[in-house]
Amino acid sequence: MSKVAVIQRPDGGISICPTVRDQREGETDAQFRHAVTRRALGEILAAAHGATMSNEELVSYLKLHDDAMTLEAEAAKIGAVVVGLVNSADIPVKDDFRNGWSAQGGRIVFDLPKCKTIAHDKRREKREAEFKPHDDIIAKQIPGKDAAAAEAARAAIRAKYDAMQAAIDAAANVDEIKAALA
Repeated sequence: MSKVAVIQRPDGGISICPTVRDQREGETDAQFRHAVTRRALGEILAAAHGATMSNEELVSYLKLHDDAMTLEAEAAKIGAVVVGLVNSADIPVKDDFRNGWSAQGGRIVFDLPKCKTIAHDKRREKREAEFKPHDDIIAKQIPGKDAAAAEAARAAIRAKYDAMQAAIDAAANVDEIKAALA
């Protein structure tokens, strides 16, 4: 079964790093973990320190910690944590809510409050798209178009999305959130 490295970034998001090789004979778990996370940790550290270091300083800093196998410790100082190596089959497949993933106990799980926030953003986008033609009629006072009918359509749209909002708020898991958005 293939493994992936899971890193919780300083922003709370999750990075998934596919392992491109198996652990070599004689290679310690720490050496293997370093080998499969070094690129992602280097990118996280570069993003964190890029504004305060010259490119030359940044390269030297990353090389020093890569050679010493201390990238993980340096990344931890800024809030990036290597959660561990997990089976790729244990990674959630609902990418609509990838920004709602969280690491707990060496596994990736859905953070329900984050997923609800994502769902509410999606709900607002859908509602806005449905409102747009009616908003144009009301705002532009388009001749031959009935502003009262447009406002009635807007009221029906509001009711539809109020019910969706309530269903999202009441959802106990991601599947219920997805059902509310459908």
